[in-house]
Amino acid sequence: MSCLLVVPVGAQQIPLFSQGFDVSPFLNPAHVDFLIIRQQKPVLKGRVADRSLLQLADGPTLSSFDADFYVKPNVPTSFVLGTHIVYFDTDPIFTTRVNVRLAVYQRLSNEAWLSVGLSPGLVQYRVNTNPLLYIFPDDPALFNENRDVKSFALGAGAYLHLPFNIGKNKSDFKYLFCGISMPKIGLKNRETVNNRIDQNNHYYSYLGLHFPWADRFFIEPLVQVKYLPGLPVHGEIVCRVKRELADLLIPQYWAGIGYSNTNMGYVEVGFGWPIGATFNIMMRSSYTRTFGPYARVFHSGLEFQLTVLYQMKQ
Repeated sequence: MSCLLVVPVGAQQIPLFSQGFDVSPFLNPAHVDFLIIRQQKPVLKGRVADRSLLQLADGPTLSSFDADFYVKPNVPTSFVLGTHIVYFDTDPIFTTRVNVRLAVYQRLSNEAWLSVGLSPGLVQYRVNTNPLLYIFPDDPALFNENRDVKSFALGAGAYLHLPFNIGKNKSDFKYLFCGISMPKIGLKNRETVNNRIDQNNHYYSYLGLHFPWADRFFIEPLVQVKYLPGLPVHGEIVCRVKRELADLLIPQYWAGIGYSNTNMGYVEVGFGWPIGATFNIMMRSSYTRTFGPYARVFHSGLEFQLTVLYQMKQ
């Protein structure tokens, strides 16, 4: 007797509500931080995040780490060097991805720029087949050579930032930003007699605005679209209210809400706090809740994110 093990690896790899305001280089290797590239000194940025489903004890979890070095932020043409590590636990499938990224951005005017980026790396898929070996000890799909799959991984993207000075009051902080990316490109399907791992390209895009609302407060509406072949298009509308200034070393506070076409609601809170003259620590937490027919699949989720910025001395 044999069993058919079909593994659609990658279906979990586009996180729902993936923080378009704080886009990870995993999702768009071209994304650059608005506040950082206004700085005069080199900046190091590190971030860790963890997301899990609450109702499932062994439910899917996503953990990530990324680090970026903005070499010469406030110049007409510059670049960002970085790396990111992403780990998906979707037992019995475990995915680890390690990439480096290079983003090159060109100023189009004083407050507009265009960037493009690539993120080559490696991805490893591990399948835990031990529980099935007791039931199907002779199935070739469950032996060691099919448990561990490694392959080259590549992401690519573009990002555009433009001033949005509509109305009487002009401001450097009224702007439009948009991005488009493919976080995983051209991975080959893997097949054996009774086993198949399907690899599909992911498509990701977002469009947002940032404009003043009151003294030191800003509004950030955002629309995000994610597409994976074979699945319905996933769309999100998110809005964040934020208190910030054009300096990394000034306290920031924000709150946001959102909703998706898969009947998922979203709330988030966060803050950033300076430490000394060179560090800023930002913490963010979000909660998602699924309603309707998808509730039994996605349930509710909780995510924590910690970001550390270090402004170097020239």
